[in-house]
Amino acid sequence: MFYKYKSLPAEQGNDTSKWAFDSLIHKYFYFSRPEQLNDPLDCKVLNEYDADDDVIQNWINKSPFRQFLTVDYIREQLKIGKFQKSMESSARKDEQHFHVLSLTDSCQNLHMWEKYASSFEGICIGYNSTFMDNEGYHYIEANALIKDVPIVESFRNVAGKGFFELQKVLYDNDGKHKYNVFKSYDKTNRDNIAYALLHKTEKWKEENEYRKIIIDTLNPLQPDNFNPKDLLVFYPDSVLAEINFGYKCDVEIQRQLIDCIKRNYSNWQEIKIYSVKKSESDGSLLREKIEYV
Repeated sequence: MFYKYKSLPAEQGNDTSKWAFDSLIHKYFYFSRPEQLNDPLDCKVLNEYDADDDVIQNWINKSPFRQFLTVDYIREQLKIGKFQKSMESSARKDEQHFHVLSLTDSCQNLHMWEKYASSFEGICIGYNSTFMDNEGYHYIEANALIKDVPIVESFRNVAGKGFFELQKVLYDNDGKHKYNVFKSYDKTNRDNIAYALLHKTEKWKEENEYRKIIIDTLNPLQPDNFNPKDLLVFYPDSVLAEINFGYKCDVEIQRQLIDCIKRNYSNWQEIKIYSVKKSESDGSLLREKIEYV
């Protein structure tokens, strides 16, 4: 089972809190863009520009839009930092085609309750995974994608059902896995992009994150005013397993959310409801089941 900690609409002005109720009503996972993530370095691939003249010339030749450039011109632009600035700006735009779902494997993580669920005023949603493959990836069943967001990566089809995989994030980002701008077709570059998407620094280790990355179709002529679309992945009723309310969660909001579950989920009697609080004696987290009819 995997979990998502969320604030609730009681927080005025919190744009992200609206997704908690809406995602439960309409049964979807919201995949964030890098600019929406907490870690400003998350999904950021550092560029490097070390290349000899032949490699730079080959990079120029690979695109008709670069045919007016010369190696000497590129060298001059690199010297004054203008080329790097242009490439960094382009990279930040391209990163918005990454869509990230972040989940964790525990509903009793004090750090997560305090940071992502408004210090126990919010909730922690539990989702069932269906199976794990030989590589250790966990799979969650999915119904469909939101329309008009074409994606590069397809979902796994098993017995006529769609699934997406969760991969465990590793906390060993060394800052050395860089993207060489002039070797865009090199396998090492592709590997380093994948590394950046699934590796974070040690400071985030206590979140014990699992994630899924979806990449939408990259438009090479993307305009400067490009507005990336939200990506939603819908799930069947059976995926929702439990709701954990923080002990400070408003009672009326709890009632509304439970009523929402009963109205919208055919398996509502199988969905478990809990209250999570801190032990007064040692600060550990205790979970108590809430019976509802």
